[in-house]
Amino acid sequence: MRHSEFFANYKSLYTGHKRQLIVLLLTDAQTLNIFEQFTKIHNLSLHAWFVVFWARHGATLHDYCEKPKVNRFHLNFDVRMLVKCLENPEIREWYALDPKAEVRVNELMEWMPGTGLIQKTKLTFYQRRRDFHGKLLKVTTVKELVDATETHKKSNQQPEMVLKLMTEMMLYMNFNISFMPSISNYGLYNQTEHKWSGMLGNLSRGEIDMCFTDMTVTQVRQRYFDWTWPLWMTGNVLTIRKFEKAAVKWTAYSKAFVWDIWISILFLMIIASVVITMIKAKVRNGNWDDNDFLENQLYVWGIFCNRALPKFPDSLSLRIAYVSLFFCAIAIITAYSGSIVSNLTNLETALPFTSIEEFIKLGTYKLSIKSKSYDQEYIAYSNDPTIIKLKNFIVRNEDLPANNVQGLSQICQEKTAFFTSDAAKRKVAKTIPCQITTIPMVGNRYMALALTKKSPLTSFVNYHIRRFEDYGLMKRTKNLYLERDGNLRKRGGSVGIDEIAPLLGILAFGVIISLFILSLEYVYYYCKSVFRRC
Repeated sequence: MRHSEFFANYKSLYTGHKRQLIVLLLTDAQTLNIFEQFTKIHNLSLHAWFVVFWARHGATLHDYCEKPKVNRFHLNFDVRMLVKCLENPEIREWYALDPKAEVRVNELMEWMPGTGLIQKTKLTFYQRRRDFHGKLLKVTTVKELVDATETHKKSNQQPEMVLKLMTEMMLYMNFNISFMPSISNYGLYNQTEHKWSGMLGNLSRGEIDMCFTDMTVTQVRQRYFDWTWPLWMTGNVLTIRKFEKAAVKWTAYSKAFVWDIWISILFLMIIASVVITMIKAKVRNGNWDDNDFLENQLYVWGIFCNRALPKFPDSLSLRIAYVSLFFCAIAIITAYSGSIVSNLTNLETALPFTSIEEFIKLGTYKLSIKSKSYDQEYIAYSNDPTIIKLKNFIVRNEDLPANNVQGLSQICQEKTAFFTSDAAKRKVAKTIPCQITTIPMVGNRYMALALTKKSPLTSFVNYHIRRFEDYGLMKRTKNLYLERDGNLRKRGGSVGIDEIAPLLGILAFGVIISLFILSLEYVYYYCKSVFRRC
């Protein structure tokens, strides 16, 4: 294809296709100038290039091929271009730190007649371009993470690990990092003015090159920014204040056994009472007393409550029956004790609601979301019927918190629930003045780092992130970076009177029943004695 045809039809031939290898033959100064003008309006990084300078020693074209100091092709750091001079067997790689920087050259291989290609380096594409030679990289983060990092340092805990990880990565790539002033919020897209606010606004205007904090990846954000490989996935949660006392449910004592076992124990006690009554009647030569069954029923209940018999019987058959019943009761009581202790020592936190549906049904809590963030965008534009109902509970716009720290602090002072991600909550949990707990919501989000659109740095950062994943550093970073829930490590405190209310209630109920039975017995024997006198 002629040069004129290629340059005229490049957009229609190659735009939108996968990366291809384009072989270009430059024969004179005119074709060099045409290609130079072509590179001003087209991004060479979309395809791979093999450029051959067809000129002999002494020609201007050959001199530029041998010593390409001036970046006439507007090369960038991620361009893939191989260059060969006509009378030089070496095939070299050209690139530049940016379109205005000088061209850098790497020798890759030799191409000699009869010997073929001779490889001169075993370094990969990203290994060859690891060094950015002190290029200035302007970065920033949100203010709440800077404050959280300072809090962690004061308490001798792990600092903001994404910030630390990316700083080490950029120093390894030999960047000169310039930390711009931190910004109060992540930013939101204004559909009326068609511009971004907050930290993403600075990124869209080119004031910074990269955001040094993980953010939620959305379809809208992907249209305006480049994103790294996802660092991790996290779930959506509702965060509320955690009550100091745990809830001891009154049904906990009955839940030690399932209902099938309780019914079996009841039938066992009834059958045991009948059998003992029949044995006593047999011992008395068939004499049946109407009070025997009720009396034996009380004896059986007493055995299952670890009460002794008032008198051990003389009959061997009764002794065997009572001893067997004692052993059976010991086995049941032992199993019950183990189960009830297990249930009562794993106390559940008293929560006003445990799901979004219960939150809406309760109707006494307000919903708080971070202003100018993905969370606000998610609630505002969601088509989920349940999420739509949440809009009626959102606090006033002027009361919306600017960041996660303010939002989580708000739930300590007001009767509100704060919508955020689990990762965001754990990052700043140590800075919150009260104990908080989370209620899972439907949906997950991917967290990644944002760069300017079509940034040549994106693929290089992704390469190093994947390397960190292969070495296990990302998993290690996640374990250090996200604070774990300390509930499992927290020791139980003092027990209040209201926390043993079920136990006291059972004791009081037993006393009342005992007094009631005692009263019935007194009335029964009193009436019986009166009738005998008559």
